[in-house]
Amino acid sequence: MEQSEENPKFKDIINDIRTKVFNGQPFSDALASHPELWDNFTVSMIRIGEAGGMLEHVLKKLTENNKRKNALKSQIIGALAYPSVLVVVTIIVLIVLFVYAIPQFATLFSKSGMALPLSTRLLIQFGDFMQVHYIKVLAVLGCLFFSTILFLFTESGRKFFTDLSLYIPVIKQVTKRYYIVQIAETMGLLLTANVPLRELIIAIKETIIAETPRKELDFMNEEISKGNTIHDSLKNSKIFPPMAVKLIETGETTGSLDTMLREISAYYDEQLQTALKSALSMLEPLLLATMACIVGFIVMSVMVPL
Repeated sequence: MEQSEENPKFKDIINDIRTKVFNGQPFSDALASHPELWDNFTVSMIRIGEAGGMLEHVLKKLTENNKRKNALKSQIIGALAYPSVLVVVTIIVLIVLFVYAIPQFATLFSKSGMALPLSTRLLIQFGDFMQVHYIKVLAVLGCLFFSTILFLFTESGRKFFTDLSLYIPVIKQVTKRYYIVQIAETMGLLLTANVPLRELIIAIKETIIAETPRKELDFMNEEISKGNTIHDSLKNSKIFPPMAVKLIETGETTGSLDTMLREISAYYDEQLQTALKSALSMLEPLLLATMACIVGFIVMSVMVPL
């Protein structure tokens, strides 16, 4: 890999890993020295694979997991491209209307001396405000946009928006299914490697930033330490639906929990794709309806006095 790598920076990283492995360090420890590329979860999983003699299997699962994440990101970004352009164009058109067009109508209406409807008066007042302060409004909107983007790249930002997504209709179905797949798949893999339940729950918790699933994993750990089963700890779960809990109970009863968890992961992975497509397909008409309401309000406010 080092000889075939063209990126000089990554080539040096591979060289460093190779050197450490040749000097007797475990592969997982060599990766851990580069946290900017390999997070705690990846390193922990590889360490478990080394200890359990199933490194190849773990690496394949990690690759599948990364492919799923990248596919979700690409799908979301691709679906948001058109609505984003639509929103930006709409904002620009509205600013032009309020700065240049609405004041012309305001002058016409003021000369007529007629009593104007409330919607028209509000439109004229907002147009007057925009005509004077439109540069400030653009600056504020730009600052809000870039601040939100920067906030999303922080751990606190990701945590906030992920927790928020668990309570937004339609979107919460995508988030819940994503966590079901992540938790079930990882638990099934670690159980196959004979990792103790409490240890694997702690390992999974390290990969999750949202507060709701983290609390459920903490509660699961507490219940297991008391001698209770996994399905008992998930009876009031906000993430796992009753059907998934019932399947986990069946797996625990029959001694095939790892297999059942993989089945749950595969099933809800399909559900995740369906929920994501539904959420994204609803976004465009929702934006169009919102813009139609705004345009309708402007047209009504102008046409009624005319």
